[in-house]
Amino acid sequence: MNRYILIGGGTGGHCIPMNVLYDYIIKDSQCIIITDTKGMRFFKNRPPESIIVLKKLINSQSQIAYLINLPYLFVKSLWILLQVKPSALIGFGGYFTIPVISAGWIIGISVFIHEGNALIGKANKFLSNFAKKTFTTFKKTIDQNHNVFKKSLHVGLPIRYSDETLHNIDTDQYTICVLGGSQGAKNLSFNVAEAINSVQKQIKENIIVYHQCRKEDVSDIIQFYNSHQITAKVKNYFSEMINLIANSNLIISRSGSSTVNEIINNGIPSILIPFPYASDNHQFYNAQVLNEINCSVLIEDKNANAKNLEINILNYIKNKHKNLNISNQLKSLITYNPSLKIIDEIETKI
Repeated sequence: MNRYILIGGGTGGHCIPMNVLYDYIIKDSQCIIITDTKGMRFFKNRPPESIIVLKKLINSQSQIAYLINLPYLFVKSLWILLQVKPSALIGFGGYFTIPVISAGWIIGISVFIHEGNALIGKANKFLSNFAKKTFTTFKKTIDQNHNVFKKSLHVGLPIRYSDETLHNIDTDQYTICVLGGSQGAKNLSFNVAEAINSVQKQIKENIIVYHQCRKEDVSDIIQFYNSHQITAKVKNYFSEMINLIANSNLIISRSGSSTVNEIINNGIPSILIPFPYASDNHQFYNAQVLNEINCSVLIEDKNANAKNLEINILNYIKNKHKNLNISNQLKSLITYNPSLKIIDEIETKI
C-alpha cells in the first residue's frame, strides 16, 4: 500500500486542498499531513496520528529567522521522513514546504508539487527543479521562467463541495456572501456593509447577508446591519462556508485560490478584492482569471470604497439575466476530478 505525505501550512489556500486530497487518498492508501502551527486549525477533523506539526525554532518573519529555521526544519524533516518512509511527497506551496520537500529529495523520495495560484510562488518555483511533476490549478499559470512548466500538468484544485441547501433563492430574496476572514481589513468590511445598505434602499428584493470578517469586527458589523434592519449572519468563521457560497447570488471576497475555484465550480458571480499584501500579489492574478472573461468584477483594495462597491452590487442585481451567462462561462473553466488526476499521475511516476 502506498503512503503519501501532504505538506503545507499557514493558510487555507494551502490547507483546504490538502484536506480534500486526504479524503481521496485514504480510500485506498495511507496518508499523513505535515503542517505548521498556523495550519493546525484546518485539520482538526483528522485523526491526531495522521498529523505531524513542525514547529519553527524561532517564531518570527525576519530574514535571520528564516535562515535559522530553514536548516532546523530540514533536519527535523529528514528524521521524520526516514521514520515514516513515504512513497511520495506532495507539497502545496509556501516557505514551509522547502525544507520538507528538499529533505525528501535528498534521500530519494519521489516529490511532487501543486501550485494553487495563477502566478507560481517562489517556493514552488524553486522546488520545481526537484519535483517529478508540477501540478497546476489554472490552465494558464504565469511565470517568467517557462522552464518550470516543462514538467507540469494541469489538474485543477481539490476543493470542497456543497452538500445542502441553506435557503431558497427566489425572486424577492438576494443573498450576498461576504468573505473577508483574517485578510478582511476593518475598512473593507464596513465599506461592504455600507454599500449593501445603500443598495437595499434602491431595490425591491430583500437582501440576506452572510458576512465573514475579523474576530474583532464581528460585534460592530452585527450592530451596523441590525441598525439598518438588514438580515445578516456575521461570524469570524463559518464551518459551512462552501454551502454559503453554493447558495448565494453574489460573492464579495478576497481572491485566494480556494475561494476563486469554489466560485468557478458553483458558477456564482463575484466581486473580487485581492489582498494587496499577498506574496507576489498572486491574488490579483487569481481574480484576473475571472475578470478577463467578464465573470467577476476586480476591484483593487485601494478602490474598494462603499460607493464603488454599491455601483457594482447594484449592477449585478439589476442585470440578473447576465448571471446565467456567467454560470455557463465559469463552467468552461471547471477541471473535473483533480484529486484523481493527481494520484493517477503520481502512481505512474513512483
